Amino acid sequence: MEIPLEDFCHLPQELGCSLHRTAETLTLASDQPGCAMHFRLEGLHARLDAVEVTNDPEGRFLRDVVGLVLQLYSGDLEAELTWSPKGSMADRVQVRAGETSHPLLFQHEGQSPDEMPFPPVDLTLPLVEQWLADAHRAWEEYQRLKARQEA
Repeated sequence: MEIPLEDFCHLPQELGCSLHRTAETLTLASDQPGCAMHFRLEGLHARLDAVEVTNDPEGRFLRDVVGLVLQLYSGDLEAELTWSPKGSMADRVQVRAGETSHPLLFQHEGQSPDEMPFPPVDLTLPLVEQWLADAHRAWEEYQRLKARQEA
């Protein structure tokens, strides 16, 4: 998967990551240690070279960074995951041309939002606005549950 270098001007901010550069490598890194995407510089593009995902609470880095980048740039990935608790989600992730059947990464036709571990990403909104919309939905759900408990 290749990403134009100019996209790295806005990607870190949109994904909530920091960008680090060495002589031949760009790294999108999370605040969470052990979560990063490493890209090898090739002319005016950067090619995905390695993905690190360790100690990723609720799979947020995998979903919000790795999954979104793969979807946006039609990337491929094949990985074996270890979940805690074991068996809580599919161990094998396969993404082809930005599409997958893994429930953590993308919503699928015929699957209700209640079956998803997280709300689907709306690519028409900037990522920060998506997070705000997610937070607003969570707050509304909290208020609904609180009102039902009080009744």
